[in-house]
Amino acid sequence: MQGTLVVESLRVLQGAAGLVVFDRDGRLITADDRSVVRWGDTAPGPRVDLARWKPLSGLDVADDGTVLVGAARVAPDGTVLGDRAAFKAFGAGNSVMGDSYRLAGAGWTPDGAELWVSLEKLIPRAPRGEPAEEPEGPSVRYLVLDAQLRLVREPAGPGLTAWQKVLATDRWIVLSGGGLAAQSRSDPGRVVELVRAGASAFALAPGRRFLVAVETGAVHVWRTDDWTEVARWDAGQPLASPVAVSADGGLVAVGDPSGAVEVWRLDAGAAARAGQAPSRGRQLTALAFSPDGARLATASPEGPGWIELFALRAR
Repeated sequence: MQGTLVVESLRVLQGAAGLVVFDRDGRLITADDRSVVRWGDTAPGPRVDLARWKPLSGLDVADDGTVLVGAARVAPDGTVLGDRAAFKAFGAGNSVMGDSYRLAGAGWTPDGAELWVSLEKLIPRAPRGEPAEEPEGPSVRYLVLDAQLRLVREPAGPGLTAWQKVLATDRWIVLSGGGLAAQSRSDPGRVVELVRAGASAFALAPGRRFLVAVETGAVHVWRTDDWTEVARWDAGQPLASPVAVSADGGLVAVGDPSGAVEVWRLDAGAAARAGQAPSRGRQLTALAFSPDGARLATASPEGPGWIELFALRAR
């Protein structure tokens, strides 16, 4: 296994920060709860307003450079693809997204062709002095839309209110209050693999060959082709999200409650602490490696929003 890394701060940026990712060319993309920004070397590009597409979760970039965040898609030129009004009309037309439902989460397939939407049923308020009416059926429904936001299918079966990330295979990863699970895309109610009751965060490597999950004090790494656990280690302290894994699966970064980031090196199933990005006293909500693994980005939504870029080099 190679040696330790020097983790050196390159620059600190202010702007939309809450989610962070690099595109295939190594350009930084960030998002907060209402917008997405593509960055130049030191300054942000135009801010794309996505407030009407909330909630925003699951920031990713398709191979053609389209930004995938929540139910929105943003083209490289900043054009928001799809029609929010059509999205809402689709729901009303199918008696799903009426007043009794709210959007709980959304995630695009890696090619940006299908959108998986989870809708949480709201329990109606009962008049004062009367018992509340229990909702019928599952509390969460999953719907599949195409890139034009048309209904493709409505899978049967209960699901979990969670943020999810879809794999290229017939699997999607769900994280909820019940933990981490891999579920069937064709039958979301069926858990098929990878149940971790105590998981609090997870990340997929670009190319989706590796999945990293964080439990209290422990980190697990699986291959996604056969769900073989290839590494597990105790971090020696309580861990908080976020977590990130490099494109080659050789580096894992995990945040801790203080705002520091531990970087671990993986090799043939063994793990060793390689370096640390120091705490800035801010809560971190996202981490990302550049495609070449030479840079690490951290994001914090506190104040104006903070993004810090670190260089990673062998000692």
